[in-house]
Amino acid sequence: MFSFIDLYSPLSGNKLRKLLVVVLAGALQSCASGYQQPQVVSNSLRTPEVAPMELNSFSVAPAAQAVELHWETVAELGCAYFTVERSTDNISFTTIGQVPGDDMAIAPTTHEFTDRQPLTTTAYYRLRQVDLNGIVHAGPTRTYDARPKVLAGSS
Repeated sequence: MFSFIDLYSPLSGNKLRKLLVVVLAGALQSCASGYQQPQVVSNSLRTPEVAPMELNSFSVAPAAQAVELHWETVAELGCAYFTVERSTDNISFTTIGQVPGDDMAIAPTTHEFTDRQPLTTTAYYRLRQVDLNGIVHAGPTRTYDARPKVLAGSS
């Protein structure tokens, strides 16, 4: 079982550090953040898995010589930032940008990103949410086809 405790300065209200409290077989241990934080599963340790991202919406639309990405999260408590990734084959993705998260948001929050160097063919866009503790949340993939549309019967 894991618990995260934020410590705040009573004078400034600034976050001082985050502690991870780990309960293993009834013993209580704590360590400062910044270390790789293992998870306990059947008395064995493993690295954190990618968890799903909670979104209300995620859209990709054309803009003037660009592609606009818009998304709305359910909440962002503990979210450090989002990475925006792009792919030509929906397999190998490259990070093309980063958008700050709102680590204190407990209500829906909207974000946008503009791809100012869009591909001239089909592109796949994917979001990743990275929490303050390093856990990555997988977002959905959206397809954008930049190729001109050909109308049936036109030559």
